[in-house]
Amino acid sequence: IMVAKCFGAQRILAVDVNAAALNKAMELGATDVIDAKGNDDEYTRKEVLNLTNNKGADLSIDAAGFASTSENAVYCTRRGGRMVQVGLPIGEKRTPQIPMGLVAGREIEIFGSHGFAANDMPDILELVSRGKLDPKQLVEREVSLEEGAKAIEDMDFGSPLGITMVTRFKEFSRL
Repeated sequence: IMVAKCFGAQRILAVDVNAAALNKAMELGATDVIDAKGNDDEYTRKEVLNLTNNKGADLSIDAAGFASTSENAVYCTRRGGRMVQVGLPIGEKRTPQIPMGLVAGREIEIFGSHGFAANDMPDILELVSRGKLDPKQLVEREVSLEEGAKAIEDMDFGSPLGITMVTRFKEFSRL
């Protein structure tokens, strides 16, 4: 959301089932949010189409990795658009059913990503240095090294709204 805003995206949609995540999305620059909690996939798809004048999104990013979010990201992508799969389907009970006829018919590009490439770092740092991108907005909490392991374990029970950073370390004596 933040990078899309930096590059001048006019409309940025966020879809989630968590109200706090949708509020965070608005804080970070989303122009519209869709609360998918308790709604079926068809509802989400129709809402995206309504907000995009029935064209679909230029770029859809699935950061969650669930079968339904992957599928929705494809269905919500416009003709000639791009869908990026960032979220990993860890522990998912079913495999996403990607409609390849729709992908070919709409000429949708599908990419997999773990974030950004190392060669993108200079551009990202330039945005930070110019004050266009504030990564501190993404930090939810700072923990000690010892607390970091627990934070990773806790991710099995839910995703944090932002980044948990290990910033505190014990001083070790070299004697």
